[in-house]
Amino acid sequence: MPNHVRNKVKMTGIAKLPIFTTATDEYTKEPYTFFDFNKLIPMPESLNVESGSTEDVAIEAVLRKIGKRRYGFLCKNYGLMSDEEYEKRKHGKTDEELEKIGLQYISNKILYGHTTWYDWHCENWGTKWNSYDNEQVDEDTLEFSTAWSMPEPIMLKLSEMFPDIQIQHWWADEDMGCNTGYREYLNGAVTYGDYNDNCSNDAYETYVECWGETACLYKDEDGNWQRHSCDDCHGCD
Repeated sequence: MPNHVRNKVKMTGIAKLPIFTTATDEYTKEPYTFFDFNKLIPMPESLNVESGSTEDVAIEAVLRKIGKRRYGFLCKNYGLMSDEEYEKRKHGKTDEELEKIGLQYISNKILYGHTTWYDWHCENWGTKWNSYDNEQVDEDTLEFSTAWSMPEPIMLKLSEMFPDIQIQHWWADEDMGCNTGYREYLNGAVTYGDYNDNCSNDAYETYVECWGETACLYKDEDGNWQRHSCDDCHGCD
């Protein structure tokens, strides 16, 4: 599982902007609304295919049938399996089934520069998944989570789409004091702010802004945030 990064965005009227999608929770069957990155930077549907071991063996199947000369640009990373490894990794699929999937991966690579959603998300959204755990605090404030990192390309695109509205963005990794920051955007560009130094007062302050206060943090006599030693704190017990 990834580290969760909590994001807080303040933007006048954000709750009424056409950047949300309503879906149904697969477990509770209840509807929910989320900040949909596809509304800003749409992902081509053909990239919505499995990312993982199937990709390697499926492309291998195509290279074995068509030959490496036609798709030579793939040979640096694919087409290196022994016959024994290839048979082991087919997992019961026929060569024809794998070739069909493999051609889609290759087509995606040619058209979009990536074989699956995973690398495309990372490059174009700046994070592994779409937003999740959304909370509309008020009409001007949205909170949501992302995987591993904050969605920098999405924030820049949001500002580009609504250039006259100032955007404030705080983010903080669940790893307390690390991977935090604050930025302001206007007219499609960052106008102020950046990442905080890890375990600094600003980093802890931003963590509290995004995640709320915690027993692990306290303010010293100068009003700066500090972190308790886990040996002394026991706030997580």
